[in-house]
Amino acid sequence: MTVLALVGSIAVAAPATAMDVPSAPQNLVVTAGPKVGQMVLDWDAAAVGGPLVRYKIGIAADGGAFAAPIVTPNSNTKATVNCAGVVSCDYRVAAVNAAGTGPNSSVTTGTWSVPSAPNVTKVSAGPGANQLTVAWKAPKSTGGQAISAYLYDVQVNSAGSWSGPFVIAGASPGALNQSAPLSCASSARTGCTRRTTSVRVWSATRGRVCTCFRELLRSAVCSRGPRLVPRR
Repeated sequence: MTVLALVGSIAVAAPATAMDVPSAPQNLVVTAGPKVGQMVLDWDAAAVGGPLVRYKIGIAADGGAFAAPIVTPNSNTKATVNCAGVVSCDYRVAAVNAAGTGPNSSVTTGTWSVPSAPNVTKVSAGPGANQLTVAWKAPKSTGGQAISAYLYDVQVNSAGSWSGPFVIAGASPGALNQSAPLSCASSARTGCTRRTTSVRVWSATRGRVCTCFRELLRSAVCSRGPRLVPRR
């Protein structure tokens, strides 16, 4: 292709400057989640010699060979991709323009992480004696693995050690909103009549990487158990 250059008052043909392929993207960061089997990639845009069209993302599961790259539909520098790895996935990114594909970025390994904290929406006394009913929402991020269970522990009167953790029976790992009655009796202090009890809920994932995340939640006064009055 040629372009016209003006020399004095005469237009003459001059060779066009060749477009360069992009340089390698930089600072690739990988974050596990937010959904099961997903990881989020974020990187700095490549320097280009012409309009950037898209990126190619290479993925290798559990240290294996890189599969054929995924081509992004645009020039955004953030993408959510799948990972089939049991433990981890390696990623690399290359930029593409009309001149061709540039070099790959440095390889970054993404590993499954802990889930974020459940969001407790309500804690109330009862329905039975020595029980609290806790309602919560699922974590915003699973850390990339399926939630396998919810657990809780309790503390009486905001003092002393926490008792637990205990599995929340009947909790559905995949449900977005749920509630369950929990025992709020402490191993150090049996019963909790007219005591304030704090409760924490954990979300857990299971697999070769098994981790839990916990967050201090709310307090409530346990329901009072039956009171026996001796006859005179």
